[in-house]
Amino acid sequence: MSGNEISRILPAHITPRILDLLKCADGVILAGSYAVGRNISNSDVDIVIFSKKINYIYCESMCETGRNFQFIFFPYYKTPYALIKDAFNGKGIYASMFKEGRIIKDTPNKILTRMQRYMRSCQEHRNKCEDLALIHRISNALEGLNADIPEIEKLYIASEILLNTSKLLTHSYTVDGKHNARNIISDESDTEFIESYRTFVATHDATTFIRDIDSILLKFGGRQTKYTTGWVYTFPHSDNLTVFFPSHVLDSRILECIHSIENICQGCYSYVFYIGKNQAMEEGVFLFLFTPEKNMSEIIDRLNDYSSLHAGDHMKQSIRMTFPYKTFFHEGIIFGGRDNFYSFIPHFRDIWHCFSNLIENNPDQKNHAAKILSTLLLYESAKVIGTPQCKEVATELFHKLILDAADPNGLYNMLQIDDYRKGALKLYSEVYEKNLSTYRETIQGIINGEIVEIGRIRNRISRLYKLVHEIDAGASAIPDIFDSPNKHTILWMNVLDHLMSIFQLTPTEKFGIVYNFSRYIQEYDI
Repeated sequence: MSGNEISRILPAHITPRILDLLKCADGVILAGSYAVGRNISNSDVDIVIFSKKINYIYCESMCETGRNFQFIFFPYYKTPYALIKDAFNGKGIYASMFKEGRIIKDTPNKILTRMQRYMRSCQEHRNKCEDLALIHRISNALEGLNADIPEIEKLYIASEILLNTSKLLTHSYTVDGKHNARNIISDESDTEFIESYRTFVATHDATTFIRDIDSILLKFGGRQTKYTTGWVYTFPHSDNLTVFFPSHVLDSRILECIHSIENICQGCYSYVFYIGKNQAMEEGVFLFLFTPEKNMSEIIDRLNDYSSLHAGDHMKQSIRMTFPYKTFFHEGIIFGGRDNFYSFIPHFRDIWHCFSNLIENNPDQKNHAAKILSTLLLYESAKVIGTPQCKEVATELFHKLILDAADPNGLYNMLQIDDYRKGALKLYSEVYEKNLSTYRETIQGIINGEIVEIGRIRNRISRLYKLVHEIDAGASAIPDIFDSPNKHTILWMNVLDHLMSIFQLTPTEKFGIVYNFSRYIQEYDI
């Protein structure tokens, strides 16, 4: 789309400097009030910038011709995951941009159009665990209104109750007060509690306000003071929980702690994975526990007892943990839904335990073993799905991971990324050429089964790949919003990525493995 076409569609306040930015983008969406025709004289102009040269979602503001512009930058290869996650979280803030936005410039494969179609077709999911957390906060705050505290504190408490109750009624968990007010009006929700809030502010008598809030809470089961904090997502509603260790490495101390928790949770499926910087979850080591049979409240009690008993020892060793951990991981979003994910869990568990035993026996070889096993993943993938599709999967992984290799800390903007990308590729190319003979020997060792320590894990990987291959792509919950239209390719890619996380690899290390294998299969027929 030319600059003149963009100028004609966008508001008249667009300047040449902004046009230059828009023309550099892979896609552009006009969002906010201007997109839906509700703008007023002082409205911001909200513009979504969609680009392959971005590694994380961020915002920038600019004032041009007396008008405030808000630019929301979305990374091309990570946006699908952000949107799917948002679709499971009520009225998500990203969802509204894509639902109501006006596409000004799309990619050649119409990915923004497909994303918009998907978001408009999604039913809003009320998040029960977010509801539970809100009810818990509202319940505690109501107690404060009855306490013997200064009136100014009660006013602030009442304002928090007002905001959280609005979020609860409209399931707008992530938006601010202004947008919650709009949602309350557009949803035609019961607004008596707003009037009673005004009465409380005027009279300092909270009786009617408390009564109205309690009436609303009754629709959700009444006040809630047990089980939950703002961190809880999966407990007590489901059959799983996640333990989080905010550490950048799985060392012997954390591994010992993980084994203790696994022993406490006998009968659960358990496995461990690592998430690096700037990903969908916080950086750290995660222990996932799943049980269709055990009582989750009993397990959480055991974990709390364990934490209390060993808190001092863990603090001395700088071990911190949080359980349950707030995440949508349990929804199996990246695997096409819970059914797929739950069928993968036994295989993830077996692969983790094989790797865990391997690194316990050879702690100094952990990183080397992880890289060998990840190369095995790609090799087995080529055997099961064939080299052509494996190349497609590797290409998708390459594009997904390259920016993490170029920008591991998520610091650089779209104008800087190109140079860093070229520099990263030059470095990886030099390392590959320098170590090509060693890499060939590694591949040959995998082919011949000469690397003894990976023998136990090979069959488990093959079984998992066959399970993935048998999944009906048409029935998969993976939406058509990815760069590749092949759902099996996206599913394979996400499983591969997650298995490398089980091997505790950082995004940068993953890219190195994918880069080497991509170079290899281009030059050699496996």
